[in-house]
Amino acid sequence: MKKTIFMEKYPVYTLEIQKDETTYTKVVEILAHLKALVDAHKIAAYIATFDHYSHTTALNGDINPTIKDAVILHL
Repeated sequence: MKKTIFMEKYPVYTLEIQKDETTYTKVVEILAHLKALVDAHKIAAYIATFDHYSHTTALNGDINPTIKDAVILHL
């Protein structure tokens, strides 16, 4: 897991998982798993899920053809 500091104040944690490191095949499966972990956590709180891919598509925005989905889970 990689930690970066946003605006010199807010920690942001990033974890990159390669396709061969998971059994999940769809973004919705990964999000369901992560949300279950958050719901079971005593401190973490689920705020919202933002479907970035659908939003950009609705705006007729350019999306690299190699990108199949993009969702942000807000905690």
